[in-house]
This record gives sequence, C-alpha cells and structure tokens, in this order.
Amino acid sequence: MFTRLGYIDCQHLARGSRPRCSCSPGSWTRSAAVHAVAAYNKITSKKDVVIYPDFGHENPPGLYRYRLNFLRTL
Repeated sequence: MFTRLGYIDCQHLARGSRPRCSCSPGSWTRSAAVHAVAAYNKITSKKDVVIYPDFGHENPPGLYRYRLNFLRTL
C-alpha cells in the first residue's frame, strides 16, 4: 500500500478545489515548483500566487504575514 500511495501529486486533487486559494511556491527546488504550478493551473476557483525565486522548502521572510493577510480576506 505504501508503495502505491507513497507519492500523491497535489495537482490531481486541485481540480475539485472550490474555495479561494493562495499558492506560494519557492522555485529553487525545480520539482516542487513544477508540481505547485501544475496544481495551481488546475484550480478553477479564484486564486493568487506569490513566487519566491530564491527559496525552496524553507519559509521566506514575509510568508506568514502574507498568509495571515490572505486569511483575513476570506
């Protein structure tokens, strides 16, 4: 089971997303950025994206403030 379910690509779950969403990928890790963009492109609800080009999986400065402000608009 873990072999079959060990990798789930979020782009396959994104199509059914209905609420407004925000995506903030880092582009240093190319594979993560590619998957985040694929998922973002399949979301049909209102959405926005902020790309952090010099970051990978770590949290860039200002990310939490951005997410908090996003949540306040919901």
